[in-house]
Amino acid sequence: MYLYVKKRNYWIAFIPAVFITYMVFVYILNAQIGFRLDLNLSFIIGIFLTAATIGYFYWKGRHNRQESINVDEEAA
Repeated sequence: MYLYVKKRNYWIAFIPAVFITYMVFVYILNAQIGFRLDLNLSFIIGIFLTAATIGYFYWKGRHNRQESINVDEEAA
């Protein structure tokens, strides 16, 4: 989000983050300690959950850009 708000090249972090998010969703949906869904169903639901997460990222990123939040504050 920092790179997106600063209008920098955020793709370098975004692409691996999307892949990892998808894999985590599939694991949680399929694992014995998770929801125990069929693997193929987990893949499909994982795609929709990842797409929703990407949509929320862009929605929140646009909101943060419009609000002009200060992302470079000094730590006290």
